This record gives sequence, C-alpha cells and structure tokens, in this order.
Amino acid sequence: MAKQKKKKTTVKRRQKRSFFYRTDWHVLAGLLLFTVATLLTRPEEATALEEAIFNFFYVSSGVLVPFFFVITQLGSIHFLALLALLYLFLKRYVIMLRLLMTGALAYLLTGVGKDLFGRGRPDELFGDVVVHDYVVRGPGYPSGHTAMAVAIGVVLYRYCPKKWRIPIVTLTFLAAISRMSVGVHTPLDILGGAAIGYLSAMLFERVELRERTNGK
Repeated sequence: MAKQKKKKTTVKRRQKRSFFYRTDWHVLAGLLLFTVATLLTRPEEATALEEAIFNFFYVSSGVLVPFFFVITQLGSIHFLALLALLYLFLKRYVIMLRLLMTGALAYLLTGVGKDLFGRGRPDELFGDVVVHDYVVRGPGYPSGHTAMAVAIGVVLYRYCPKKWRIPIVTLTFLAAISRMSVGVHTPLDILGGAAIGYLSAMLFERVELRERTNGK
C-alpha cells in the first residue's frame, strides 16, 4: 500500500511538473513574440510591407464595414463583461473568474505597452484611412482589442467543448484582423496585442481554480 501511494504521488508530481514546464514555454513564447513585435515597431513610421498587409485587410467602404464593426466588438471590455455575466448566470464560476483575471491583465498590460511603446494610428502613418470604430483612444501599439480577444479566446478554447474550438479560433482571428479592417491598427499593433493576450492567458494557467461542491 505504501509503495502504491508513493507511486501515485510520484506520477502526480511528474504530471504537475510537466504541466508547469509546458506553461513556462508558452509564457516564453508570448514574451518572445511581443519582444519581436516591439523591436520592429517604429513610433512614427511603418515599412512598405506593413502598409501592404494593412491595405490587404483594410476596408474603406462597402457591405463588409458593418460586419467587421460587429466582429471587432468581440475584443471589447464590454464583451468580456457580457461573457462574465453569462457564466455567472450559468453558475460556471471558474470560467467567469478565469475570464475576468485574464482579461483584466491583458487590459492592464496593453495600457502599459501603449504608454511605453505607443505609435501612431494608421490614419497618421499611412494617410487616407477612414476610421470605422467609434471608440479610439491613445496610441496604436499594442492593440488592446486584439489582446482582449486572444485572452478571451484562449480561455474559451480551454473550457468549451471540442466542437466549439474551430469557431472560437476563427472568431478570435477575425476579431484581430478586424482592427485593420476598421482602420484603427497596423499589423504590428495586432501582433503585439495578440502576444499580450496569449501571455496573459498563459500566466493565469498557473492559478488553480476549483468549484466548491456539497458546501465543502
């Protein structure tokens, strides 16, 4: 019996270590991606390649503008609050708390990033760009909406059934590129925001949350 207990304890420790090691690598990947995006960013200019990528996704007018305007709200703090209320109503408290913690960290980190590394918006960098979003404040880098969308997407990807994973990834991607489509962010803004959102989600993977059952 003692050997069996010792064996089970050893297996649990290995699984725990393996989980933490995987989490560490994901955190490092997020940091590396943000570092690369930051080093490539220039406060008052953009490369021809970045402008070409932006123009590919940018929608100046037409029927796609309302579509991307709706999609871009998936990265808003209002959508985060709506999801949190939904899971509160469903009594899925772990998911609710995970969303709030991850979203709050992504929001704070992008705010710090804008203060430290902020750059102009596409209408300042490229010219002849019409802004289709009604709330645009502060510098462009990194994208707060993208960070929030990725943070939310990673949490939902973990907790939702497998059949919803492809739609979650698709909507997260669309929310990210929508920031270019509505004319408020450049590709590097998106890349930096995505790195922050992913990093925020991975940092909170270390926080264990459990549902209480039977009053215990």
